[in-house]
Amino acid sequence: MAAGAPAGEAVPARAHRPGIDAHAHVDEVPALGWIDPPSELVALLDRAGIDRAVIMTYTETPGLNPQA
Repeated sequence: MAAGAPAGEAVPARAHRPGIDAHAHVDEVPALGWIDPPSELVALLDRAGIDRAVIMTYTETPGLNPQA
């Protein structure tokens, strides 16, 4: 019996609360050794049980990374 549950009653399941990573990077900056492709980030988030992430690149200048 769980704490707080009356004798003989089931404890209600907790509602799922989404895990959110509010600061994650997907980018490649070989000069700094930062190689973080989306597939690796998704795998890390899945293993951590995180449902959503705010994604940003390491660089903000499109001239340095046209994919940014």
